[in-house]
Amino acid sequence: SDSNSDTISDSNSDANSATLDVEDYNNELYSNGSMDIEIAIKKYDNILNQHVWLLLFLSYIVLPPVSNRQLQIFDCITLNSGESYIRADTAISCHSKEYYKFKNIII
Repeated sequence: SDSNSDTISDSNSDANSATLDVEDYNNELYSNGSMDIEIAIKKYDNILNQHVWLLLFLSYIVLPPVSNRQLQIFDCITLNSGESYIRADTAISCHSKEYYKFKNIII
């Protein structure tokens, strides 16, 4: 029973010392009323690098299919009758107002 209480008190003392270490660290950071500039810059750079990587990754995944879909409006097919239609949607004529409206938006 005594050995269990010693173990519990040791684990509590470890938790208390960890709490004190965090408090000491915070006191050092804010000793002059402001955070240490070097640490703040490192934290900012770390956060910025994480977000830049995520942005580049998402643009790598999203940009090609979106660009491909947008550029499909320029791919017209001409039928034997002389009429031109968008290959991706043959309901839209390449000479209609709707086609030119979307073409201007994309350009």
